Amino acid sequence: MAKKNKTHKHRFLRGMVIYAVVFLLVLAVGLAVFWDFMASYERSRPQNTLDAYVEQLTAEDMVDHAAEFVFGLDNNLQSYEDICRIVGASVTELSYAKKTSESTGERQVYVLRCGSREVGQVAITAGEPDKYGVRAWAVTEEKFHFPHLVAPEMTVTIPAEFAVSVNGMPLDASYICEENIPYPALEDFSGQFAMPELVTYRVEGYLGQCDFAVTDPSGQRVTMTENMDWNEAIRICTAEEEGELAELSEEFIEKYVAFTGSKKNVQGNYSRLAKLMVTGGDLAKRLANAIDGLQYAQSNGDSVVEFQVNQCVTISEERYMCDVTYLLRTIGKKGAVDTVNNMKIVFLQTDKGLKVEAIASY
Repeated sequence: MAKKNKTHKHRFLRGMVIYAVVFLLVLAVGLAVFWDFMASYERSRPQNTLDAYVEQLTAEDMVDHAAEFVFGLDNNLQSYEDICRIVGASVTELSYAKKTSESTGERQVYVLRCGSREVGQVAITAGEPDKYGVRAWAVTEEKFHFPHLVAPEMTVTIPAEFAVSVNGMPLDASYICEENIPYPALEDFSGQFAMPELVTYRVEGYLGQCDFAVTDPSGQRVTMTENMDWNEAIRICTAEEEGELAELSEEFIEKYVAFTGSKKNVQGNYSRLAKLMVTGGDLAKRLANAIDGLQYAQSNGDSVVEFQVNQCVTISEERYMCDVTYLLRTIGKKGAVDTVNNMKIVFLQTDKGLKVEAIASY
């Protein structure tokens, strides 16, 4: 009888174990199905898809999906890595908002913002129903743009023989938007002969701060100011050269005043003046053509009372320019009248020495 009871007890325990195992298996299958359904359900919620997308989004992803924007940038001056770094530093805490006007039941469009600024757009599309009849959303379109990061168009005007770089990247001739710009001090003689000139460089399509660095022909950095006076870049004459030019300029002014300020002996005055000018030059011809008109001059004689040299510069190996100021006294019907006059005189080195090639009063 005891043996029969012991056998019955073992059968009961075995049954309980089997029941527990079956229960756990059913529970595990049920939980697996439940969690699979929940995962499917989570994928069916657009917000979850977008949250996951934004969380894993990188600067490289954004740049890779901003082809139109990147195409408009100057990739010669900024590398892909530079662009990604600047974009990544500027785009933080992305948010999204549904674009109802472009969204449907099958496709939803969202605007991506960084703060209040729109930086991109993403579209998600519903897939085919799964085994639970639930449709999961997936990102199907991405595009980004960052116009707020683009620096304004920048230009810099420098001497043609100088060099310019942007953040260490040298600019070649393709960045020159204007050339053959005369120096202000030489502008009056533009087109008359070869002279040093200025050029303007332009940079656009650049992300971040665009800083120009200008260096002179010796490689020395030039400190740029808002109102740069490039006249200072023209080579100043040596003391010896300036002394010779000053002496010649004063002689020329005296003979020029004698020629233009008196109707007496005009031909003789021109002959004396012509010896100081380039033979057959435009200036000599122009003043010769003025001889007839000077026969009717109203002045009874002009004279130079004071004379000073303002500056002497070298235009080229054979040309120099002397800037002078002189006080002119004119004797007219009402007596003597003094006027201050300024003149730029260009000298050309000829086989007969320095001769006046051109003048400009100002």
